[in-house]
Amino acid sequence: MKREKLKLEYIFYILMAILIGLFLYWLFHDDKGTQWNVFFRKTSDYFADYINVLRYSAWHDPYFNALNGPSEKGYFPLTYLIFYWLAKAVNFAEYRDDGVDVGMWTTNLTIANYVMLLMILIMFIQLFQMKKGKPVTKWLMTLALAFSGIALFSYERGNVIYLAVIGMVCFIEHYQSENKVLREWAFIALAFAAAIKGYPAIFGILLIWEKRWKEAVRLIIYGVIFCFGPFAMIGTGFQYNITQWLVNLGENGKRYMYAQNPRFGYLYFLAQMEDVNTRDMWNEVLKIIFYILAIVGIIVISKQKTWWKKAAMLVSIIILLPTNSGFYCGLYLFPIVVLFFNEEEHNWLDILYMLSMIVILNPFQLMTKKGVNITLTATNIAMFVFAGLLLIDNIVNFIRVLIEQHKNKIRIKGALPD
Repeated sequence: MKREKLKLEYIFYILMAILIGLFLYWLFHDDKGTQWNVFFRKTSDYFADYINVLRYSAWHDPYFNALNGPSEKGYFPLTYLIFYWLAKAVNFAEYRDDGVDVGMWTTNLTIANYVMLLMILIMFIQLFQMKKGKPVTKWLMTLALAFSGIALFSYERGNVIYLAVIGMVCFIEHYQSENKVLREWAFIALAFAAAIKGYPAIFGILLIWEKRWKEAVRLIIYGVIFCFGPFAMIGTGFQYNITQWLVNLGENGKRYMYAQNPRFGYLYFLAQMEDVNTRDMWNEVLKIIFYILAIVGIIVISKQKTWWKKAAMLVSIIILLPTNSGFYCGLYLFPIVVLFFNEEEHNWLDILYMLSMIVILNPFQLMTKKGVNITLTATNIAMFVFAGLLLIDNIVNFIRVLIEQHKNKIRIKGALPD
């Protein structure tokens, strides 16, 4: 292990330890409860993502469930199919027809916590195994991520994104494996992740750039099965479900486009604008710009040899591009942090990457007197800085590789001396 790598890695651990220490101290010593802002509404809506999906799924017809309106039922059906079976642990007949009281039932919340803790445990075991180095560095990395603001927020939400991250990490780890079984398992895992949250499917582009056409076709087949097959297994049947799902997706985009919830992306900043016309104008402009930049990012990684930069570019697109990118989407960044510190050598630019990661992961909450969350704003800025650096880095590498390839072609033709 290189000395330079150790220095940068331990600087990361030291700075994260300071921020986590400050957070934990003030969490229990601040009468104003500032640090509790790390959780959504200071836990007043505890485990709502889990409980709500459970309620929508309980009667096996989620897309037509009237509770909270159609905008809340935008998942692919696999999530609702999973939660239908989890809902069997609760006797909904004892509660009102819409199940609104079930969130207060101790047994249900106990089961919910066990389910979430199991998912979290699996994810961190994956990251622990992915991390190279001595056991102490594996534990330090695990603890740094486990006490990050993103991890704490995500647990309190009870969001199923953990399942998507688990599948994505499995793909990252094994899609290039020499073991055929593990490699195929990686494709199935990514298809599963896509069926939970959709956006991890972007990692399938790696098979295209590597010209692994047969495997790409198999991945698409797995994706279609996982994403669309369950439409026929719930509710009123395939056709009605998929039609209503598309309606729900549209409603979801409208409802959460300017929602002032903890989130990533330029819409976090636009949501704070008071002038509706100006806000809509900027949204149209920035949406086009970001789609163009995303396409550029996908193209330029085709020449990137550094694995973490390739994966990080795709993760940045997953986090920053969607209309409703909740703060828990930062979990997609966790395997990138591990891959970054698995590198044997780092340069000066990596210091900026590391500092961006620390700001993104920081759990320590700072608030203005008017109630604006400085930490959340800084996290978004840092995510844009991180993605911007990656994009520039990948573009420069792309151009350099093209120039080298052009020179090599000329040399082959004998136009230039060796």
